[in-house]
Amino acid sequence: MKNFELNLKVNEIRYGETIERTYKAEINLTDDTTFSEIIDFLEGIKKVWGNGMVAIKAGFCMELEVIEAVYKNYGAPEKDLIQESFNRWVSVPTSNQDNNGIYLKPDTRYTDKCRYMYLSKDTLKDLAFTLH
Repeated sequence: MKNFELNLKVNEIRYGETIERTYKAEINLTDDTTFSEIIDFLEGIKKVWGNGMVAIKAGFCMELEVIEAVYKNYGAPEKDLIQESFNRWVSVPTSNQDNNGIYLKPDTRYTDKCRYMYLSKDTLKDLAFTLH
């Protein structure tokens, strides 16, 4: 099974109060994954990216993380779930972002230090370029 996750946390400031909002898009790709689940994930990616860009343009603090993981024995309760690979990227601070996309750096505990990511409006192509 291959898992992809995008997690966004935004701290909005409204009327002097900080409001934390979270957004998530996730999919587990297996032989049983339906086309509907893929479409839901694609829509979720658009929503996460769009909310991240709104936060950047408004100057709100936001943090985006992208996770890619592969597991063996998923869906086999008689066997132990084994993680075969794990990669994680986190966004650079909001002040270092631009108005066209979101820069993410690799979490070097898990991911090669050269695998930076930039998510533009063409998010799916950007993800396909970086993820395997």
